[in-house]
Amino acid sequence: MDGLLGRLLAQVNFGHAALRVQEDTECAIKMKLLDASPRLGEFGERCALSLVGTVMITYRNVRYNLPVEILVLPGYPSTPPRAFVRPTSDMMIRDRHQSVDAHGVVYLPYLSEWNDQHTLADLVRTISSAFSADPPLFARLSRNTTLRIREDARAAPEMRFIQRRLKERLHVMSEDMHAELQGQRRLRRAAVDVSDAACYTCTAKDALQAKVQSIDAAGNALKAWFRARVDADCDLPWLECVDVNSLTVLSALSHSNAIEDALYELDRGLSDRTVNLDDILREIRRLTSRQFLNKAHVTKMYAHRQGICDAHSEAPTPLPC
Repeated sequence: MDGLLGRLLAQVNFGHAALRVQEDTECAIKMKLLDASPRLGEFGERCALSLVGTVMITYRNVRYNLPVEILVLPGYPSTPPRAFVRPTSDMMIRDRHQSVDAHGVVYLPYLSEWNDQHTLADLVRTISSAFSADPPLFARLSRNTTLRIREDARAAPEMRFIQRRLKERLHVMSEDMHAELQGQRRLRRAAVDVSDAACYTCTAKDALQAKVQSIDAAGNALKAWFRARVDADCDLPWLECVDVNSLTVLSALSHSNAIEDALYELDRGLSDRTVNLDDILREIRRLTSRQFLNKAHVTKMYAHRQGICDAHSEAPTPLPC
């Protein structure tokens, strides 16, 4: 490479700047962004050093190699180099590109503001960065591709109609699925509630069965005690009153307790709606009046008996309930 580059530099009149041109050219050729080789070129009627190859760019996370040519003119580094895009047969230059004209000439601020401190390596970096943001070339469409695009354009209305119908169908299916999922969630919650209710029912059932067994045991014990008492006291004497006052008290208490039973039965009749309310009220007034008189009579007889006991210094008999 050094021999080829030296021979090429000897054919171009760079004068005392030949060493600077050689250093900048070698530095640019060694870059990973540039894959180029030096050759002899022309710019107008002047000979120039040409670097022909590709510059690597990254567009949308994909790497591409764009064909370019960089001409180093006599008078470098005071005279800026020229850069061109050289599309192949299957490439085209984009119309109205901001950095490349229709003839492939590259226009960049780095070139228009060129000075002695600028280098070819920095120019390659600038070209790669600018073309990565906005590539100037695109693939040329073949005849088959063009026909296919036209067919796609004719089929576009039908495709849009199908897409619209598919979107509508997808929307309906989405709503149906959403409603189905909501129903499944409600069913799961209902299943949990039913399971909890079943557990509570089983627990309550066990508690009730335990209470029934306890009541049955108490009833059996009471029956056994009653049978034992009846067998032991089969000859119970009748309750007899030895005086008129005791007979009167016993009769009054009997009537009072009978009235209590009658009031209880009237209350049950009212609850069962088997007795008219007016009849119940009338009977209650009549029965409670008689019950009050019986209880007052018992209280009076008890007070009379207490006075007799006080006169004879005897303990009075407790008032019956």
